[in-house]
Amino acid sequence: MNAKQFIVKDGLLPGNWEINNRGIAPYTAGRLELLPITLPDGTAGHAIHWELPENRWDLFDLICRQQIKAETLHTAPHYGGFWARGNGTLTMRFKEHSGTGSSVLTENAFLISPGWRFYRTAKAVIPKQKTGSWVTVQFQLYGEAEIAMPEIAPLPAVDRSAELTFYVPFDHGNPAARFSRGNVEALGYGEIMPGVQGVDGQPDGAMRFDRKRHFTPAGFLRFQMGLNYEGMRSVLDPDTGTLELWMRPLPEMAVFQKWEPFPIFNCGKHMSAWSKHTAPLELFIRRAADKSLELVLAESNLTKEWPAHTRKATDSTRREYVHNLGDARQFVEKWHHIALTYDANGRAVFLNGKKVIPPPAMKKPALYYHNTLQLAAGHIAGPSVISSDVDEFRIYRGVRYHRDFSPVRTALSFQPVAEEHAGSFAQTEIQVGKPSLNQEKNAFIFPVSRGTERYELRLSLGNGYPLLFSSKDAAMGILVPEHPAIPDLMVEKPQFSAEKVSGEITRRGTSYSWEVKKQGNGLAVTLNLDKQSGDWKAFVECRAALRNIGEKRWTHHFDGCGIRDILMPFRPFAFDEMILALPLSGAWNGSSGMCIALTPETIVSYVSRGMKSADTLELAVRSVLDNGDRMTIAFEVFPFSGKYGERALTDAYHARHPETFARSREVDPRLYGGASTFTPWQTQAYQTRKNEYSHQEINRRAGCSWHWLYKSGTSTGNWAPEMEILSELSMLNRYEVANADYHRTSNQRKAWSYEESSRKSGINQAPYISQWLEKRFVPYFRDSVFDDYETTSSGVEYINGFYWPPITDYIGLQSGTDFGRWLRRQLRGMLENFHGVNAFSHDELVGDYYFRKGTDLGGIRAFDENGAYVHNLAAMGKFCADITAMPNTTPYRTAIIGNARIQNSGFPAIFRMDNIIYERTMHQAQQDWTTLRLHTRMMGEKPDSFWIEGFTPIIGNYFHLEKDDLRLTKYLFTRYNQQQILLGMLFNVNMHFGVLGVKEAAENIRELRRVQDLGYRQVSAVTTAPDVLNARYGEAALGVLALVNPSFEERPGYGTADAEYLNAVPLLAENGRTLEVNLCSFRGKIQPHSWRLIEMTAAVKGTEALNYISTLKTALDGRNLQFRFRQPAFIPELVMGLLPQENLISAALNNQKLAFRIENGKAVFENLKLAAGDVLSFQTSDRRWLSSAEKIADMPYLQGRKLAIVGKGKNAEYEAERLQEYFRFWTARQPAGQEFKAPVFKDFPADARTYPVIVLFEDGPEGISLNGNVITVRAKGHKLAELTDDFFRALDSRYKYLGVFGDQMPTKPWDFTTTREQRELQQKCGVIKRLISVDEDVKGFRDWLRDSRTDLSQGF
Repeated sequence: MNAKQFIVKDGLLPGNWEINNRGIAPYTAGRLELLPITLPDGTAGHAIHWELPENRWDLFDLICRQQIKAETLHTAPHYGGFWARGNGTLTMRFKEHSGTGSSVLTENAFLISPGWRFYRTAKAVIPKQKTGSWVTVQFQLYGEAEIAMPEIAPLPAVDRSAELTFYVPFDHGNPAARFSRGNVEALGYGEIMPGVQGVDGQPDGAMRFDRKRHFTPAGFLRFQMGLNYEGMRSVLDPDTGTLELWMRPLPEMAVFQKWEPFPIFNCGKHMSAWSKHTAPLELFIRRAADKSLELVLAESNLTKEWPAHTRKATDSTRREYVHNLGDARQFVEKWHHIALTYDANGRAVFLNGKKVIPPPAMKKPALYYHNTLQLAAGHIAGPSVISSDVDEFRIYRGVRYHRDFSPVRTALSFQPVAEEHAGSFAQTEIQVGKPSLNQEKNAFIFPVSRGTERYELRLSLGNGYPLLFSSKDAAMGILVPEHPAIPDLMVEKPQFSAEKVSGEITRRGTSYSWEVKKQGNGLAVTLNLDKQSGDWKAFVECRAALRNIGEKRWTHHFDGCGIRDILMPFRPFAFDEMILALPLSGAWNGSSGMCIALTPETIVSYVSRGMKSADTLELAVRSVLDNGDRMTIAFEVFPFSGKYGERALTDAYHARHPETFARSREVDPRLYGGASTFTPWQTQAYQTRKNEYSHQEINRRAGCSWHWLYKSGTSTGNWAPEMEILSELSMLNRYEVANADYHRTSNQRKAWSYEESSRKSGINQAPYISQWLEKRFVPYFRDSVFDDYETTSSGVEYINGFYWPPITDYIGLQSGTDFGRWLRRQLRGMLENFHGVNAFSHDELVGDYYFRKGTDLGGIRAFDENGAYVHNLAAMGKFCADITAMPNTTPYRTAIIGNARIQNSGFPAIFRMDNIIYERTMHQAQQDWTTLRLHTRMMGEKPDSFWIEGFTPIIGNYFHLEKDDLRLTKYLFTRYNQQQILLGMLFNVNMHFGVLGVKEAAENIRELRRVQDLGYRQVSAVTTAPDVLNARYGEAALGVLALVNPSFEERPGYGTADAEYLNAVPLLAENGRTLEVNLCSFRGKIQPHSWRLIEMTAAVKGTEALNYISTLKTALDGRNLQFRFRQPAFIPELVMGLLPQENLISAALNNQKLAFRIENGKAVFENLKLAAGDVLSFQTSDRRWLSSAEKIADMPYLQGRKLAIVGKGKNAEYEAERLQEYFRFWTARQPAGQEFKAPVFKDFPADARTYPVIVLFEDGPEGISLNGNVITVRAKGHKLAELTDDFFRALDSRYKYLGVFGDQMPTKPWDFTTTREQRELQQKCGVIKRLISVDEDVKGFRDWLRDSRTDLSQGF
């Protein structure tokens, strides 16, 4: 560029345009040229490329000579507009000219961003004179920009400047977004249901939201409940936007429904909410008093004035705007286009292109909480749905419709990158080359290769100050809602070595280094930041990007939450939420993929996962540093198989970090079970039932082994509690809350009762904690409490009566604050003083909140346009990490169980959990598989646990008491309750105690737990029939392939294990049956409402051609395996996995002993030559069973009611009491109902030889043995309780108890009801206090099908 003059390249300047240079060099130095361009909407043309880097004084004008008459501009409001991209400030000025001179009418300054977008003036161009004058336009630039298609025109009916941010075509009934600037995943659905005819006539192009009952393709019972899209900040602009869709109301909308209205969409409201709290903006259809339909736009401003955030007198203000739709019968069964627009000027609703609701703006911004979008659904307390077919749902940034228009029925056109032929995933080692600086000298480049694949790893830092000091809310650029991009920092003082590069940010006094090392089959990429000087904070965006420069293009992307096709023309996207998603970005083709991830131990407050181009993955983290702060951010790069996409990626991530995702033997094993019933209270109600009830046995037989010990403290924030604080608090008429004397003795009782109740019941007592802080403590921790407008959707920073009814609770930051230090002191005290406590129940492990007050968390902080902040989930993650490092009085490490609702929780907190609860209704659990799947991604092998809150109020929508045949109702009800155990197998979920009383569920609880202990995997690695679901636990050497059939019909049970993916041929067997296997394939059938478990018993490497017949017999004390080969085979290596307590006692080929070695708990055999007819056999034993478990179980414990139990030592006495309770409960529940309470002794009774005696020792060698009539259970310390549980399992095989429905709670029967209608339903079905069976009720259902001739494919 010439520094002294302005150059017009080739002398070209568009017609009617001229330059007015009013200054001197260097301020007007620059250049201009004409370039061909194609705009995002496909329009081709030319743009003026203009550079004026020093024109800060506006001394250079680009003027259009074309004159616009004043008369034209007075016919309708005209606005100026243009397309542009670049970096700088562009001013558009309008001048009015007449015979007497000229004057400026209006001017707007715009901050131009790098991507193409359309800019429009805020005010209309209105000449002062109605006739006799004319208007011209001119531009001034400071910086660099391309300008195209300038105009002065009335607002168009359809505004092409509105930017598409979200698009769901609903093709094939799929609710995931085809395109999104952010999240693509929908919550609220399970299996994809077949679609219906779309608005464009496509036969499978729309999704149906009706109020019928459906069977999914696999046979699950499904009730529609609509969709939730979370993490939508990049999609929903708070200031200006458009939401639109096509809907075809179903005939059911014309008929009164139990649950109304008919929701279309709303922003800022979760469908998981129990209450009918209003959303900031919502659109729905309701029935008017005269039975006609009304279209209603409702806008709410909850609790706070904007922007002052002062509290309103009431909790909510709400306005409704109504358009009558007329007779419902005329409205249904026709396609209608619905559009909602909003901006600072107002809101508008268009119906079929006509503006029908035009209210003014109630508040600014329109969406003060824009992270949630709910489509077609109500909420739990009112499960209404839209009762329509829905198609072509789109969201735009900006107002797309300004006046009446003709809706377009055609779908948007996106072309995915072409799929190439899938190949094998090569187990090739990754290589990294010598680093260098890129040409722009703002990034380090590491060449990376893996076989024939070629990549560039780009490591850079971005400067956060342009975002912080942007003009988004200033006078300049106020009309541009998009934040400016964060530019790369130039690398200063670069240093290089083979694995390490470094540089400095001189202006911020910060040095940094990147280190890239090979680690396993991937790369460890570590960034160290160190700020030592400077007056200003360092706002840094840390970026790791991987560019694919090989021949095979990527076709799909996973952002840690949702999967999307890579589309052309490509549009950049990034999911930058802390909720929902793993901290990684991965892409793949049919053969292989690559991923960039944060390691689980890295805690940050911001992470962005996406693609800037179709060949480049990027993961970005933001950090804020003050002088003295150091921050380490650990990335990693690794390959995965493209065959299974995001599931293989997630498995690979889990496998790299077993310390985070595997079940730990350092954790109390009870914490991997389900959640128990509440501890019995000594109330009159319990006293009347205690003989028929057993807290121990009800929960143990349901697989529930830990207790969410609610109200373990006086009030929120005072969990220990602190006597000094209590003595200063104002007295309340609740001794639990504010009486210090009460709690002095209470603490003594707790110190005893935690261990006592835990040992006596066998249930781990996990005291309740949360981040809530009662109002009376807030003045002491004022700097630790969140500001209201940084927290919840409604702007509420408190909840009345959250913990105790008289107390108001606030939200406090758990790390880096005085409140955080107080919490840690309290929890350490509880672990020290309450013997036996080794876990906490953390409620509300959620909160997509930003904390902007001071902390000592250093580089964990992030930044946005409002400055530095700590994300609540990051502080929560650090808090949980600190808890797990605290010592306790048991042999186990301290663990945490979390209530982590995934739509409002994220990886920093969930990664530190050992178990999480699914606190929903069973209705939600069975419909929302997305949430269950997201939980498995976050937890790995660690379980989810159903925490069922009664029975959803779906009477009227899905159960019709008046008109349904009783045979149908009984089957639906029983099946509805039985399905949870099938979900448990598919998604690694522990059962709720309510499964007792449901025969098919209760019978399979132990089998589910056995399989879950092998470790859940994302990739099932088995191909089954299309209508059969599957899951995998464990690996080829020791694992299970689970085939699940939820249907009421028998399904084919064939399958083929994927030896290539498993990297070994698994030797397959089925317990209790003969299995024929050829080339990893097997055949068979699966009975209705059940599963088929194919055991992977050993891994064979080096061959695939195996043809054999297997048998397997599994008992508590060992396994017997036999494989008869039907073809010759040579096995170079066979690896047999063993359980932690298992020994291989025999291995033979044709009864000839085989040699083997034990490596890492596995038996390894080499060079096995097999002929046709050869038999390979194995026998294992459980080292804890010193005698036959079957013989021990068959002892005549209750013959003549003569049984003695001896406890030798304190721990043994506890276990003796548990055994006593075992027999007492079982005998009390027999038809005769006469309980037997076996006596417990500290030593052998004198007549011990004449009847069975169970003796428990807490010393000596571990094991269970039988000698004559004496059964000995012996183990040291806490191992004795685990061994007693094994003894119980042996006894259960003889003393069965499956429960009765609705009889699990200690103080009264819990019949899963919340409404009168539900009680009527259960009374009609006759299920209370009865063992219900789906297999029995299916007979009546089949009879009903035959008699009614119902077509199930259309719903019923």
